[in-house]
Amino acid sequence: MNNPLRFEGGFFMFTLQVQLMMLKSLSLLGLLLFSTAVIAQNKVIDRKIEYVYPSTTSSYNDNSDYMPIEFHVGSLDSALQLAKEERKLIFLDFYADWCGPCKLIEKEVFVDPEFYNYINQNFIAVKIHGDDIDGGGFDYAENMEVIEWPTLMVLNNKGEEMGRVSGYNTTYTYLLELKRIERYSAYRR
Repeated sequence: MNNPLRFEGGFFMFTLQVQLMMLKSLSLLGLLLFSTAVIAQNKVIDRKIEYVYPSTTSSYNDNSDYMPIEFHVGSLDSALQLAKEERKLIFLDFYADWCGPCKLIEKEVFVDPEFYNYINQNFIAVKIHGDDIDGGGFDYAENMEVIEWPTLMVLNNKGEEMGRVSGYNTTYTYLLELKRIERYSAYRR
């Protein structure tokens, strides 16, 4: 005999099972995102390194006489002092002579008016030659844990890293990431 109180199968059970699976998936996704955020936050907070700044910055411009980004000429210490005076962040471009994507950024991204106007208005721009052993660029890149070329990094006026974008990207992607880092750094200046 069929028990009228017992319901087996049918659309209702299928819907309930789907809802339970979705709830489990969302719970796992939330846990994953939370743990990733905690790990990322701890990495930023716990990183206390005594930085050795390069004595001079480079004026890498071997492919063109036209450089719309106004890169600071002088030491990183003088760039930090200028950033304090002008209440700006530091934009670091870590590059290497052998790096093809570094040269592509020079030709394609740094000459985009939207990009260079944004950089010139909001940052003190500095180029760091990551292979320059004598000038300190190599040691500074190593201390900042630069492992991918090119690396664009943002520092506050105390020299603390606010964020970075590594590898070759489109102008649009660089702008989005740099604006995100700038917003984030407003809370940490």
